[in-house]
Amino acid sequence: YKVAKQADVLMIFYLLPLEEVRAVFQRMGYRLTAQALKRNYEYYVQRTSHGSTLSRVVHCYIALLLGRMKESWKWYTEVLRSDLYDIQGGTTAEGIHTGVMGGSLAIALQGYAGVYCGGNGISIMPRLPGHWKQIAFRLLYRGYWISVSITHTKVLLTVESRGKRKLFPYAVKVYGIERKITAGKRYTFKK
Repeated sequence: YKVAKQADVLMIFYLLPLEEVRAVFQRMGYRLTAQALKRNYEYYVQRTSHGSTLSRVVHCYIALLLGRMKESWKWYTEVLRSDLYDIQGGTTAEGIHTGVMGGSLAIALQGYAGVYCGGNGISIMPRLPGHWKQIAFRLLYRGYWISVSITHTKVLLTVESRGKRKLFPYAVKVYGIERKITAGKRYTFKK
């Protein structure tokens, strides 16, 4: 039998952006093809027992990366229901699963809102579910509070002022285009 408890092999695609995974493979002397993610997902989705609620988080995110929005949403609703309905039969009474709760937030922010905070800056490439009208949140990045509001057609972004510094000193990439941001000013980026 070939059975996995959780999505260990797929985890690298969940933890790192595809470009970084590709770079890691290249440094090791391997080539990561465009079909590798799809092949690995399809192989493991059939063999994973989801003995960990975090496994559903990973499968949700990978389905989203593959553009399988309906499949991603199905996984996401399972993630959200996991503690509410005690889908694993008995462990919720002992306490909530903070990992899966954090994972559900990561899917909303990194997956659907498309926000990635790396060492050099922030990237926003939204993939909102069709029935969502908007997602809005604040995040703290290297001491700067950033307000973000995302719809299907635009991203609104404001970096709060911090002392005398006006120019936000980190890269901001929205819809794949890098922008210079001045703190205290509201920006609208259209798709």
